[in-house]
Amino acid sequence: MVVTRSRLHAIRMTQAFDDGITSKSYRGISTLVAFSESVEDPDVTEKEYTEAEKNGFSEGQLPKQFGSDDYQVLVIAETYQTGFDEPLLHIMYVDEKVKTKGVRVSRPCLVSTGSRPARPTPSCSTL
Repeated sequence: MVVTRSRLHAIRMTQAFDDGITSKSYRGISTLVAFSESVEDPDVTEKEYTEAEKNGFSEGQLPKQFGSDDYQVLVIAETYQTGFDEPLLHIMYVDEKVKTKGVRVSRPCLVSTGSRPARPTPSCSTL
């Protein structure tokens, strides 16, 4: 999971991932993007992006699709940042300055809160 600072950054990050995957001819790696509403890219004339358009299916299908073997990377902005309980979440990269009530929060704090590493999983029964 990659947490971006804005919806536009989520679009651009997803495009960068997809371009890199294609240019390196990687197989078995696909990305999804999650953000609210729609976003316009000022560098692309008259282009508005939606989550459904970028992913190729409705917003409600995202959790099920991410849980499939078809997708390995989820790029998000302004969604899923609190209360996100995804058993598949192993690593969260935060591409933004993290603040809460004007105080900077350490990235490890956010990552451990978001990913709930103390939750037992089938692959890690010692927790």
